[in-house]
Amino acid sequence: MDYNYLYRKLNNRTPLKNDCGKLCSNACCIDVDGDEMGMYLFPGEEEMFYGKEGFRVEETVLGAMDKKVKILFCKPYCKRSERPLACRIFPLFPYIDLMGELKIIIDPRGRPMCPLYKREICDLNGAFVRGVTHIGKILANDPECFDYLFSLSRYIDDYVRDVIDGLEKYI
Repeated sequence: MDYNYLYRKLNNRTPLKNDCGKLCSNACCIDVDGDEMGMYLFPGEEEMFYGKEGFRVEETVLGAMDKKVKILFCKPYCKRSERPLACRIFPLFPYIDLMGELKIIIDPRGRPMCPLYKREICDLNGAFVRGVTHIGKILANDPECFDYLFSLSRYIDDYVRDVIDGLEKYI
């Protein structure tokens, strides 16, 4: 996968026409209660960060699926031009449904931190949404990336179920 190409496609595209980080004080980049924030890396993307100062790549297990994935930690902040793909597409995600169809969604995992979570995709910058859609199609056409997106989509499904179950306690 040519991550340099994917990065360039989103370099100047942002969810809003202004800096969305000003809405939340860059909440997606800040560790919470001592828990380090990291971003999942797409297959092979870790090669973009090996040897770069301020970055650390670790292997982790994705939810109950026991799928091993790489996660990137950056300290204190990375340069915008060095962000991983997951940061560049946030708060959107190229979701693969159970039928194998690609859908671009607002990632529900952003709910606790991102004020854009409450918006509709049509409220976001159109160039950004088109860029994420284009990149989602490229990723979905690569068998290894498709498998990764499918697995992460099931992880998102579990996250949504957990949120709903938690809310039912208050009903």
